[in-house]
Amino acid sequence: MRGYNVGMDAQRKPTDGRKILVLLVVACLPLVYGLSTGPAAWLHTRRYISQKTYLVYVTPMAATRKVCPPLHLAMNWYLAFWV
Repeated sequence: MRGYNVGMDAQRKPTDGRKILVLLVVACLPLVYGLSTGPAAWLHTRRYISQKTYLVYVTPMAATRKVCPPLHLAMNWYLAFWV
């Protein structure tokens, strides 16, 4: 066919590498959120953020900690470094 670019279709499809990268980023988000609770606690204890802001931010983690005792112990250990 005249004017057809064979590489055009390949450029429009996401590569496997991109799919894996997106999957890794999405999978790491809960870990990043969990690790960010330490700095949030530090900011709260030094009154850089309000009690309300802190509670809104850590509520999902607090709910998860109640359901999973090993996570509760690990987060207590981790937060001890920050507070």
